[in-house]
Amino acid sequence: MGRKTALIAFLAIQAISIVLWLMPLIQFLQAGHPLVDPAQQIWSGGASSLIDSNFRTGEEFLLAATFDPYKHMLPATLAFVAAGLAAAGAILLWRRSRTWFAVGAAIVALLLGATGNWFIATQWQGDTAFPPGYLNADLLYAFSRAFNMQFFIGFALFAVSTVLIIAGIATRERSMGFQIVALNWIVIASIWLAMWVFLYVLPHKPALG
Repeated sequence: MGRKTALIAFLAIQAISIVLWLMPLIQFLQAGHPLVDPAQQIWSGGASSLIDSNFRTGEEFLLAATFDPYKHMLPATLAFVAAGLAAAGAILLWRRSRTWFAVGAAIVALLLGATGNWFIATQWQGDTAFPPGYLNADLLYAFSRAFNMQFFIGFALFAVSTVLIIAGIATRERSMGFQIVALNWIVIASIWLAMWVFLYVLPHKPALG
């Protein structure tokens, strides 16, 4: 794969990713909802919802823990940062003709990314109270889904490329885009890091006292 072809392929992958992110944002803006919700929001994960009731009034209410950006999101972030570093190592090893070491680094990168994505999914399975000042919870979830789609596309491309090397179909002379998909994995890890910082950590105001 020539440099020009590789660049076009990389840009095409990023263009698809941008579309995945723009679709939920445009739909949300068209609905007229506020981007930042000034009130507390309750996100319900569905089947795992905890319902309690007031025996005096007979009213039922949802039990939801206050969102903590470090509970599930921090392990996810650490896993993605490590996944990005492993992918960078795979590229470096590939360029130095250490093919099997590059394959090993790629497998580690894939496993770390899958771990990070599992932690993200776990966050949205339960019930969470988002304090005032966060993005609308529906938009946060939509962005999480967009990232999830980007993740699975990147995972599939990286995994297939790695398997092709193991099978001997892709070689140093005919890499079939191994470095491109590894670079895309680094982009995915970087996007999650930015999401964690700007969408979850910065709006978070820990309770005092």
